[in-house]
Amino acid sequence: MLISGMLSVPGVNGLECGGSVPGCLSYVYPRAGAGNYVAVHDYVARKLSSDPAVSESAKIVVMNATSAAGVAASEGTRLKEKKYNVVQNANAPSALGAVDGVKIYQMNKQMPGTAKGLGEMYGVEILTSIPESLTSYAVDFIIVLGNGYAS
Repeated sequence: MLISGMLSVPGVNGLECGGSVPGCLSYVYPRAGAGNYVAVHDYVARKLSSDPAVSESAKIVVMNATSAAGVAASEGTRLKEKKYNVVQNANAPSALGAVDGVKIYQMNKQMPGTAKGLGEMYGVEILTSIPESLTSYAVDFIIVLGNGYAS
């Protein structure tokens, strides 16, 4: 049913829906707001990607264990540009101690594509023995950038 050239949408143009009222429909707005489909497009692209590191959408934390400021943030941005799912940039906990180079900890062993991709990108072995100071993070991977790291 059209009302003054508009599609009948219950709750939007004054129509009630329920019972035997014909023409009721369901609709969903993106979380970002009507017309903003960026997150929807990103989700579909990730799921359809032939790159398992992208399609797994593993949650990654990037940590700075250097004395330079902003290292984790800039590396997090670089990873996001490659479509990795970086959920947090942070300073490494002091309890971790001194870190040299790059250490990648795999918290979730169900992400083989991401493990392979990150290992190749950084040229390091993925570690599955997790230091106590990192066990509270509910993510799939933690990348720690330490002394001597150069992007």
